[in-house]
Amino acid sequence: MRGALAKAVVACCLVLPASPAAAQVPARNALAQRVDRYLQPYLDLAAFSGIVLLARHGNILLERAYGMANYELAVPIRIGTRFHIASVSKTFTATAVLQLVERGKISLRDPIANSFPTTPAATKSQSISCWPMHRGIPDVNGLPGYDTIARLPHTTASLVALFRDQPLDFVPGSRYTATATRTTTPRYIIEHVSGMG
Repeated sequence: MRGALAKAVVACCLVLPASPAAAQVPARNALAQRVDRYLQPYLDLAAFSGIVLLARHGNILLERAYGMANYELAVPIRIGTRFHIASVSKTFTATAVLQLVERGKISLRDPIANSFPTTPAATKSQSISCWPMHRGIPDVNGLPGYDTIARLPHTTASLVALFRDQPLDFVPGSRYTATATRTTTPRYIIEHVSGMG
């Protein structure tokens, strides 16, 4: 699928292994040509879009952008292009939650309602804990009109506002779903509890 965002978002970071002092780092132009040749088949198939960074001992040897940020508008990726990292953000969210747990700001067993400045209707159940977030809270991506809404800029609070008054999809703990709301809700808690919201 070719969407408004890069088809395949890939950030490659390769740290070259240490080598004897006699070994020489390839000239930047030669290195760039090797990387270009390697990626060309993927670029021809529109199967790669991203930024490649090669470094050795903290020195950047190559940083190049490849592919398109938007195929329909023929917008190429540039070094400063911002990517929609989607599920990659789950790792950062989980880390931030656990840092707050370590600092005693929240508990994974706390009801989610304890951490919301104003409690959404969908989260009033005391059986919905802060983590994990598969407790029946509606999936924001599945709400009516979301395809249109998704094209607009949003904050975490504005996303929460989209589902805050929706009823639960199922009884907490009765089944499992993987939804975007699963990470939107803890991000909202992180912002509120940390004072960074």
